[in-house]
Formats: sequence, structure tokens, C-alpha cells
Amino acid sequence: MKESSPTLFSSALEEKIRAKLSELSIQLDQLAAAYLLRLHREIDNLSLQVSLLNNHALDSQKKVKALSQILKTLEEVQIQPEKGRRKDLKKIDSLIGCLSEMLEKSGKELKVSSFLISLERQIK
Repeated sequence: MKESSPTLFSSALEEKIRAKLSELSIQLDQLAAAYLLRLHREIDNLSLQVSLLNNHALDSQKKVKALSQILKTLEEVQIQPEKGRRKDLKKIDSLIGCLSEMLEKSGKELKVSSFLISLERQIK
């Protein structure tokens, strides 16, 4: 009987580990879905900010310069989605933050009203 006790105990441990791993897998799916939704919202917001900058900035030369810099930043990022790497997700997250800062700075420099931006966000 002493021999079966560790075996039963290890089987119980295995079951608990499998249950926790299954729970972890479900949490991973939920986390990934929420993370993707947030990134998509932020990308949509960036697209709206680009439109607002383009449609409401008065200084055409500065506007073109700002938009060109944004495009250059987007083109410089190299992502390999087929590899499924965390570092590519981090690149996208960082890129979104960088572009958001660039657009906010450009909006202020080109005097695009923050009230107008918030109003357009609420409409969409």
C-alpha cells in the first residue's frame, strides 16, 4: 500500500496541474482578445486623428511634413506576424504610442482644436 500512495498523490497533482493549465489557456485567450480590441481601438483613433489633422490644419507645409513623418515611421517598422513573436506585438504597441504622441504634438503645433478631436471621437 505504501507504493500506491505516491502514485495516487502524483495523479491527483497531475489532475490539478492540468486543470490550472486549462484555466490558464482560457485566460490567455481572454487576455489576447482584450489586448487586440484595445490595439484596434487605438489604431482606429490614430486614423481619425490623421484625418482631423489633414482636414483641419491650416498650415499646408507643416501638415504635409507631419503626415510624411508619420508615414515614414510606419514604413520603418518591420514586423513578421507569421512568427507569432511577442516582440512584434511590443513593436506594434510601441508604434501606436509613438504615433499617438506625434499626432498630438502635430495637432498642437498646427492648432487643431482638441475640442474638435474629442467631438469627432464621440461621433464615431
